[in-house]
Amino acid sequence: MKRTVVFKIAGWVAVGVVGVAGLALVLGFAVVWLWNWLMPAIFGLPTVTYWQAVGLIVLAHILFKGHDHHARVQSQRDRHIHAFRSKVRSMLHEDEETSEASEARGRMPDA
Repeated sequence: MKRTVVFKIAGWVAVGVVGVAGLALVLGFAVVWLWNWLMPAIFGLPTVTYWQAVGLIVLAHILFKGHDHHARVQSQRDRHIHAFRSKVRSMLHEDEETSEASEARGRMPDA
């Protein structure tokens, strides 16, 4: 039973690695094709190789997506922490109210 689970996980990991590699290959060639088709004709820029296109993809990711992703993750973490603290505070507040009410019921009125 355990071997089949291990083989299933290994199979999915292999599919993921092949999928990521295939996607990188396709995106790289798409950038090469688009760059070499458009940029020399429009702006007079030189053509690029596959690895230069991959470098352009990485550079674009760093410049346009890298910082925003970290800010988004940070803000999500802050929201989760805030929600957790609020829940704990409300639970403590409810506990205080419950204990105060039980103390008030348990006291004898002053005569």
